[in-house]
Amino acid sequence: MLGRPPKVDHVRDAFIKELSSARALVAAVSGLPRKVRPSNQVGIHPKHVNQVAELAFLGVVSAWEEFLERTLTRYVAGAVTNSGYKPTNKYGSGNTISHAYELLSQDANYDPQKNYLKVSDPRWVWRTADFFFSHHPYGCLSAKSDLLKHANSIRNRVAHDSEKCKS
Repeated sequence: MLGRPPKVDHVRDAFIKELSSARALVAAVSGLPRKVRPSNQVGIHPKHVNQVAELAFLGVVSAWEEFLERTLTRYVAGAVTNSGYKPTNKYGSGNTISHAYELLSQDANYDPQKNYLKVSDPRWVWRTADFFFSHHPYGCLSAKSDLLKHANSIRNRVAHDSEKCKS
């Protein structure tokens, strides 16, 4: 490994900040007076309150996927938390975060600006972590797999008005 291992705590902190921001947004909009008729002077239509909550949910799911991707790539690259935790590697670690992307994607030409890891699939995340690590924090995704898949389906329904997403 070249130089210091990458940091990972800031990734968790950014995720927690996004969660707090989404909660605060929904709470603020939910606290506004409601109006249904345009003739009412003050208030927000309940449909708009729901739309803001939907957008906040989109942000949370997106932040969750970014958290998974950023922690997984950093752990594969040898990241250590400020408290000293790191998963137990089976085969060694990547040389850099870019190298970790190549290892995780199994693509030597992987470009994070054009390609995606399958972090929306919890099974892919924990099985990939199982491949790289003998001990890791992603095993908890197994027990919550259905819940995470439902969250992804809801996200897709909010983002897309297709018949597939509606069903």
